[in-house]
Amino acid sequence: MYRTGREQIATLGLALEAADVPSGCGVDALFLHRPFDVGSLCEGAGVLASHAGFDRYLTTGENWSLASHLGWTDVQPFVVGGRILGLRAAAPSEGWDGLLASALESFGGWDEALPPTSVLHERAGSVALVNAMRPALLSAAHDRGVRVYVTGQFRGGARQRAEALGMGILALGHKRSERWGLQQLARELSAEFPDVHIRVFA
Repeated sequence: MYRTGREQIATLGLALEAADVPSGCGVDALFLHRPFDVGSLCEGAGVLASHAGFDRYLTTGENWSLASHLGWTDVQPFVVGGRILGLRAAAPSEGWDGLLASALESFGGWDEALPPTSVLHERAGSVALVNAMRPALLSAAHDRGVRVYVTGQFRGGARQRAEALGMGILALGHKRSERWGLQQLARELSAEFPDVHIRVFA
């Protein structure tokens, strides 16, 4: 809880940051991914905030909803050093082109796509969804059979390692993955609280 507000909530607003919310927002409570510069925004409304949890479970981290949405199978946690950093799954039968088609349909595009040098199919490796991109993580993923690494933001320092490993990289884009997460949060809240009107400001 970032700011207390009304007890009865008929309308809940969802936004990544305060700048996305119009004045006179007309909500009883507001969720913000980044609760900065809130001031008197939506005066009287309670403000809830989540940064790390939102990134982990609703963007390109341990996002089971996204893996299901993309039709991934045999999904399991991607664990490095005893920490769950994301998910890995069997490569989709449609291969690299299928991954790009799914990204276009679900996210409207991507920031960068570096194809794998090896053929990607169900028996030739797996895919990983990880909310970080460092050379050591690429190596750890490759050691676990991952051939395509899906993330939010492409980190230039990891390109050389990816190319050396022959690993494909699909960087969906930081904002794109956050917007998808916000819409997914709206879907889940609508299912859980059908009497509450959900407004997404994005």
